[in-house]
Amino acid sequence: MGYKKSIFDYKFTHQNMKEIVFIVEQEEDGGFVAEAKVNENENEQIVTEGNDLDELKLMIREALECHFDNSEEMPKQVTVIM
Repeated sequence: MGYKKSIFDYKFTHQNMKEIVFIVEQEEDGGFVAEAKVNENENEQIVTEGNDLDELKLMIREALECHFDNSEEMPKQVTVIM
């Protein structure tokens, strides 16, 4: 699978984190796994998966909503690299 870049632009603001980048890999069963580092120093990550790209997009949004306490802490831009 080659590298493609697409941007999911969430309308949130965050003082410290303006962008988060998810690296997506396709699994042998055809599903997708997305992984993003949240904090370089503590190796904190968000990992989620979906059966197809539409489901993965929804799961990324849900994972972000679960990880960040409120919308003000969420990154403004989410980049997905495949």
